[in-house]
Amino acid sequence: VNVLEPGRAMFGVPWKGTSGFRSTALNKAIKGSKNSEHLKGEAADGYPVGTPVEDAFRKIAAAVHEGALPVDQAIVYGSGGFVHLSYGSTPRREVLRSLAPSGSGGPYVPYTGPLEKPPTAPTKQ
Repeated sequence: VNVLEPGRAMFGVPWKGTSGFRSTALNKAIKGSKNSEHLKGEAADGYPVGTPVEDAFRKIAAAVHEGALPVDQAIVYGSGGFVHLSYGSTPRREVLRSLAPSGSGGPYVPYTGPLEKPPTAPTKQ
């Protein structure tokens, strides 16, 4: 309610949820983070129907930076085609991009705007 409804209202269209609350067993089965906010019911993944994910996230990122969307984390998973929004009692207001080629997980980098080409993970040196 604190994040999803304001996020949905920004676009005036339904929000298609792809993940919400997860049990420990489900989170483990999908290899989710042990500290996932989904385990506490404080995170949801999805996208506004009929809006390209990169376009939607640009608007979400601006709202977070302006203080209009009180998120703990907003993460765009461009290769997965969805957005992660979470809410905590002390929001960090993190706006990130996942570089995961699988469409889920990290590594994460600060969001700097839409990409013109698919993301690549940093190489280890």
